[in-house]
Amino acid sequence: MINYQHPKTVIFFSNPFGYGPTGTLIPIAKKFNDSLKNVQLIFASSGLCNEILNQHQLDKFNFYEINQRSIEEITLFLQRFTYHPLIISCLNRFAIQAAYNIDTSSALIDPLGWFWRQNRPAEYSLAKYYFYNGLNKVKYPGKNHFDIPPITDDFKFVKKVNLNNSIVFHLGGTQNPLVSGIPEKYLDLLIRLINDTHFNPEQEIIIAGGKASTDYINRFITKKITCGSFPFDEFILKIKQCHKIYTPAGMGVTFISIHLKKDLNIFLPHNLSQWALSKTAIVKASAHNIFSWEDYFPFDWKLSQMTEKESIAITSKLSSQVLQDSSLYNKLQKKFSNSISTPNNVINSVPAFRNKGQNFVLRKLITEWHLT
Repeated sequence: MINYQHPKTVIFFSNPFGYGPTGTLIPIAKKFNDSLKNVQLIFASSGLCNEILNQHQLDKFNFYEINQRSIEEITLFLQRFTYHPLIISCLNRFAIQAAYNIDTSSALIDPLGWFWRQNRPAEYSLAKYYFYNGLNKVKYPGKNHFDIPPITDDFKFVKKVNLNNSIVFHLGGTQNPLVSGIPEKYLDLLIRLINDTHFNPEQEIIIAGGKASTDYINRFITKKITCGSFPFDEFILKIKQCHKIYTPAGMGVTFISIHLKKDLNIFLPHNLSQWALSKTAIVKASAHNIFSWEDYFPFDWKLSQMTEKESIAITSKLSSQVLQDSSLYNKLQKKFSNSISTPNNVINSVPAFRNKGQNFVLRKLITEWHLT
């Protein structure tokens, strides 16, 4: 139960842009959960963000249902506290603006720091502390600006793992506030590829993603698969055990797969940040296979001129074109089948991943906010 008179409260806000922001915030929340005793911890979220929250892993947290993209609703919630709460936001500019409105300290977690170029949301500058991942591409000067390593899980809940022959297809949440519904044409393409591909009968095929998208897949898939939305820790365990993983360059899962030295295969991206991440040096050096739309449509995508909303519409259009053009589809299906049957390509751990960003965030904020 939330104590609105508690002298020290920290509130976590995610953002329902797929699963990425929540998947980034959970390892930080777990660090706070395991390290602090005299601080009230709250995770304020709703909808898509709640799908992967395992509240049992965050046993010291209170959970509050809120519209995470309403400045007014967040501000009213924060004003209920006698003592100003401290705010930790992952890619949520609305929470940062609300914290600024009531003059309380906030920390912004930005795993897309490398991505923004000139388009970084203006509200980000209102955060007292800015923790970003520059991927050796960008630097944001500032007294309280910190370029941190990628945030991955500590995997403490996994004591001993028996590796299996499974293949994991990671879709992410596959929904965001800019467009309604799910990317049906993109999912139709993946469904057809899996249905048309021969898998080892002893291999478990796992598709993990947002509930709406995995429900859709289950309606049309003909292969025997495990398909659903899994709590964060359960999903990480599946990655830890698996033989291969496919992801459209979802930021969290890509970093975790590299950290765990998994056979990483980057599937066709379905949003703008995935598109950009698939082109970074670290992914090119780490992935066994990269499936690019450019392999099938020979023109310059001009990512710097594309908006997130435009990228989703283009992905839908391209998916439809591949489904309708047998030569394009056969080219894609051949590469997909070959990637499934090719033996594992285990990579070495990338040095930047040996230190985890959440450890730096915890140490810094404990000191700056005088938390115990």
